[in-house]
Amino acid sequence: MSEYTTTVGPPLPSRVRHDPRRPERGAPAAPARFASRALPWLVAGCACALYAAHGVRRQHRLETTGFDLGIFEQVVRSYAHGRAPVADLKGAGYNVFGDHFHPILALLAPVYRIFPAAETLLVAQALLVGLSVLPVTRAAVRRCGVAGGTALGVAYALSWGLQSLLRFDFHEVAFAVPLLAFALAALIEGRLRAAVAWSVPLVLVKEDLGVTVAVVGLLVAHRAAHAHSHSHSHAHSHSHSPEPDRAAVRYGFALAGFGLVVAALVVGVVLPAANPDGGYPYWDSFTGGPADTPGPGARVEQQLHTVWLLLLVTGGAALCSPVALVALPTLGWRFLSDVPLHWGTHFHYSATLMPVLFLALLDAWPRLRAARRWVVRGHARVLPVGCLLVAVLLVRDFPFRELPHAAFWRGDPRYAAARRMVDLVPEGVPVSATNHLVPQLTSRNVVSLLPDPRIRPRWVVADTWVAGFPVSVAEQNAYLGRLLAAGCEQVGAELGFVVLRCDPPGPAPAAGIGGVRAYRAGTRVK
Repeated sequence: MSEYTTTVGPPLPSRVRHDPRRPERGAPAAPARFASRALPWLVAGCACALYAAHGVRRQHRLETTGFDLGIFEQVVRSYAHGRAPVADLKGAGYNVFGDHFHPILALLAPVYRIFPAAETLLVAQALLVGLSVLPVTRAAVRRCGVAGGTALGVAYALSWGLQSLLRFDFHEVAFAVPLLAFALAALIEGRLRAAVAWSVPLVLVKEDLGVTVAVVGLLVAHRAAHAHSHSHSHAHSHSHSPEPDRAAVRYGFALAGFGLVVAALVVGVVLPAANPDGGYPYWDSFTGGPADTPGPGARVEQQLHTVWLLLLVTGGAALCSPVALVALPTLGWRFLSDVPLHWGTHFHYSATLMPVLFLALLDAWPRLRAARRWVVRGHARVLPVGCLLVAVLLVRDFPFRELPHAAFWRGDPRYAAARRMVDLVPEGVPVSATNHLVPQLTSRNVVSLLPDPRIRPRWVVADTWVAGFPVSVAEQNAYLGRLLAAGCEQVGAELGFVVLRCDPPGPAPAAGIGGVRAYRAGTRVK
């Protein structure tokens, strides 16, 4: 009798009861075994290289910004020098534990100490996100075969949520993406203790992920309690059905409680203790957004568009697995927020949803292939190719659309000019800089945003052609004019970039400029 049959009733198709660590169609030949082991590493390696090249190139095209790459570089730089995590861009001496909770960033400190540059963070993010491709592709190959699994791995690597993260500077959730991928891959393969172990560090990534950890814990407990219905090991006789893994049930519930307790402590105690105002700084995101917040109709439209694209990446198959529930905490706080940036698709907020959705698809795959309705079976059969096609078609609306164009890789004369202007500023001195020039300075200077209403600058590096945050070009240039009128000296100018030296320090921005209001509103959205 085959190990994939049972003594009760007629034989079941082998795909219903299979070893998730093998491709579906039995033991592969030696070349196929080699391919099934090597291809996930190859796809992940190519993804890492692509992500790193894209990130570094954006830095060299002046497309990165102080908010948020500069902030995170200041945090990692503080860790690298043995100091508390301070981001002067948020305020002089501002401890970021009053803003967000991400102590996991300290892991980057040794590397940054050796390679002190913004590019270090961008490459680290590329490697972290690329690493998440490995467990997703490996699980896909085991379940869908070499061809189908590789197609799904590439579709995941090109998924729009990951592109949006990689396009918008650096963010701490880059750590969450591989942790979730390894945790959920272990979960769907029945390695429940490994799923718990991979989930625990998520609470060190960001304060809201404690609730996500709790959901993973409940899924672990559910899988362990219903081991007989989720078992992918050798079939047992009807008189020896698997017993629930009681230890794993306990681990699952302990993980759920752990996640909720840590989230509550961080939001209720740690962040308010470090925050200058004595509270969690983002509660007001749920009690009223910016003055120009769209109405309910536009809000629903943006949120439905986001949900549509989330469903599209897996052809809706992710909804057939309870693993998709792991996405609910992130979607919940985003859609309850009154900040429009949280509703859409073009920032980093959807990155953690990509491994959840693709591994939910892989969890549902055996059931879809064994479904009684031929329509469902046919849909499952074309899913790998369909997901890859969707990912490729969506590239035109997301950041990787730049990659095939030679102009993206061509040297930018303005970047060379910006570097020459930066070199005029002595290392270690305080500098105020235009937002997209900040990451060119944060490895060598104490940098604040230009214009920061709280700062009287000593040195200024500005782009008089391009601005936009926190003020318009006209407002910024008017402020530069006031600095020159107050006695600041222009020490360099090239291709729209200017460097000013103010000794004594120049005046702070006039309180009435619109940029001050924009600064206060914009710097609270992260």
